[in-house]
Amino acid sequence: MARVCPGPPGRPVTTGDEQAPLGRGWRWLAHAHHVWWQLRLWAFLMMRLKVRGREHVREGEVAVYVGNHASHYDLFIMLASLRGFQRGTLVVASWHRMLSMPLLGKLLRGLDTVPVDPRNGQEAQRTLALRQLVRHARSGRSVMIFPEGRRNDRLGPFGSGAATVALQCGIPVAPFAIRGALPLYRSVGRPERWTGRVTVEFLPRFNPREVVA
Repeated sequence: MARVCPGPPGRPVTTGDEQAPLGRGWRWLAHAHHVWWQLRLWAFLMMRLKVRGREHVREGEVAVYVGNHASHYDLFIMLASLRGFQRGTLVVASWHRMLSMPLLGKLLRGLDTVPVDPRNGQEAQRTLALRQLVRHARSGRSVMIFPEGRRNDRLGPFGSGAATVALQCGIPVAPFAIRGALPLYRSVGRPERWTGRVTVEFLPRFNPREVVA
């Protein structure tokens, strides 16, 4: 398999977008405790979030978190579920247009979110995103990817990006399943529902090399 990230581990990573540089204030705010506290408050009160399988979440171990994508709430539900990762130890791959939103986009950029355009079929764009994710993983940060590439009403085919990152870096895949989020926010714009009953279940990790073998 060809390498997708030349250069030594820990090499500085850029977001790959063409927006103006992000100020330190936004980076501080993205990691501020009160912002994450409000996110968890929203998830557990408004979404009535329940998290199962916490024993499979190992904060100090780098992994590729992968799961289904049924709602535009999913990213924020998962950030609330992966408590303890707010101090720069988790990087997520997200729809590129979210990083252009006025407030939310700056907060996501402050977390070094990697932009992905699922409708862009150009190999260069996909390779750039993979390079960023692999470099983050090699610098000691877990990554989170929705391998379907876009929101689906049913479980769709998985892309190879998550497996590539795990294989390139020699780290485990940590699968999760989101249940109950599908009817809440399916169309870009106004959510269908502002409240819900969502469950996130973390499943046992596995070594992708054993699966490939």
